[in-house]
Amino acid sequence: MTNQVIPFGNVNVPVPQMNADFAAKIAAQWQQAAALATNAPNRITFKSNRFNISKGGGEPVQLSELTLDVHIVAVNPQFHYVFYDRTYDESEKTGVAPKTLSRYPLPDEKFDSPLPAGFAQRNYRQRAIVMLANDPQHELYVADFGYKSVRQSGNANVGTCSFATLLKTMGDFQASHGIMPFTFTVQLSFDGRQSVPVIAFSLYDLRNRSNEVRFASEPAIQAMVEAMTNGTTDRLLDIHFDNTTENATVNAAPPQQPQMQVPPQGQVQPPQMQPQMQPQGQQPPAWQQQAQAQPQMQQPQGQQQTPPWQQQAQFQPQMQPQNEQTAPAGMAAL
Repeated sequence: MTNQVIPFGNVNVPVPQMNADFAAKIAAQWQQAAALATNAPNRITFKSNRFNISKGGGEPVQLSELTLDVHIVAVNPQFHYVFYDRTYDESEKTGVAPKTLSRYPLPDEKFDSPLPAGFAQRNYRQRAIVMLANDPQHELYVADFGYKSVRQSGNANVGTCSFATLLKTMGDFQASHGIMPFTFTVQLSFDGRQSVPVIAFSLYDLRNRSNEVRFASEPAIQAMVEAMTNGTTDRLLDIHFDNTTENATVNAAPPQQPQMQVPPQGQVQPPQMQPQMQPQGQQPPAWQQQAQAQPQMQQPQGQQQTPPWQQQAQFQPQMQPQNEQTAPAGMAAL
């Protein structure tokens, strides 16, 4: 192959002859690499039992509120591992941020498999892309929930549940009422029974003692739909998984069959709900009208209607990866 040389100032720049489609592919790869290298995603983290917001890789800002309302735009069905060069307790005591390595599990890898060289702890994560409720900018954030947040958090007595139960509940609402899961407003809070940051989830505004199910505004819904259709959420679901290690197998692709799907554990009745969600004088959108049109199941006389989170409370999906029995103590959410 010969190279055509064209003048470029005082330098002759070689221009390879290649197919236009191939040249466009190379250009797109370089543009994506530059974007990932220079534009870190917005993140929500949970250090010290507080919500910490960082934008574009900047320093995190700690929120004073102990609850946070979000819309869950997308969820990666495959869990991943995060490896740390020091334990959570060491990081808390020293104030030094650990070095991390994030990747999908290798074939046949178990939680107690040997750690990569130079790392002291392996933690389980499931990634979600969220939008802050009532954010006029409709920005997206990456949130990585730990093992206990996904599988073991929540307290039915106060109206909270685990991430696994939340996903199952929203899936039931979609099946029975036609409501898309990302349109719900979800309240995040900290599970006070845990010694490390663990997130609990609710479809209600427990901060204001309300049992009304809330939904995203129409502009927020349109922004979420656009992000899902233009590939933004897909990119964020996989962004910044590590591609550097002395062992190439660390970069293995996720398994063909995600192990993080909620398996059926008997027949769970769809939650009963009649959302009270519409401001006065405003016509509800079509998807809300459909939800309101569903008939209610009657409770026995004198018995208070059981909220959906209590109906789901006894359902704790067994979502262990194959060959894993229990979650070791180190699998805490950071």
